[in-house]
Amino acid sequence: MNNFTPIGSMFDVGGNDRYAKPLMAYFTSSFDGQAYAIKNITIRSKAECVGIFGITSGAVLKNIIVYSDNGSEIEATKEGRSWYCVGGLVGFAGSRDKKESAFTNCTVSGYTIRDNHENNPGWGGGNVGGLVGMTNMNITNCSAVTDIIINIGYNGGYQNLRVGGIAGVSRGTVNYCYAGGSMSIMSPVGTKVMVVAQALVSGLNLAHHYALTAVV
Repeated sequence: MNNFTPIGSMFDVGGNDRYAKPLMAYFTSSFDGQAYAIKNITIRSKAECVGIFGITSGAVLKNIIVYSDNGSEIEATKEGRSWYCVGGLVGFAGSRDKKESAFTNCTVSGYTIRDNHENNPGWGGGNVGGLVGMTNMNITNCSAVTDIIINIGYNGGYQNLRVGGIAGVSRGTVNYCYAGGSMSIMSPVGTKVMVVAQALVSGLNLAHHYALTAVV
């Protein structure tokens, strides 16, 4: 499928100002993929939150397979102009303090995930992950085998870009998960952007995890 539109996302009309003015839509229900494959979807979006689901809030996500056998790409394009989250399945996933809101038995494989932002994201920076960009949901029995390519064009001070094979940032627990593939990070000469790249997740609680990711 050529250029799939993410399910829910956000545009911050305030730009990279510290005071957000978001226009937002999000998925709040339960989705059981029943182990059927969501196959060969291409996404190229300038929205702040990019993935099959751009934003979820209190959602239950389970038994989802996102698979490509032709090198499909999920790309945050250069036009984005505020903080951002990019993931193979979900860009930004919030639990809304619902205990049942979690990722279970989900996988993303065969995809290239690209961060091509050129504009300074300002407050909040960027978050890129093979499964999810940023989340506070628990992640159990999940995997991501992706090639993550960071090709940013911005070079502002006090910027943070967090990259992980499973999640860019996780504030939940990550149990029995696996990340594979590669990360390539291309930054401007003399950049002041702090890129934090971890094989599995940047900022998390881990248990029984496996990672074979190469960072280039």
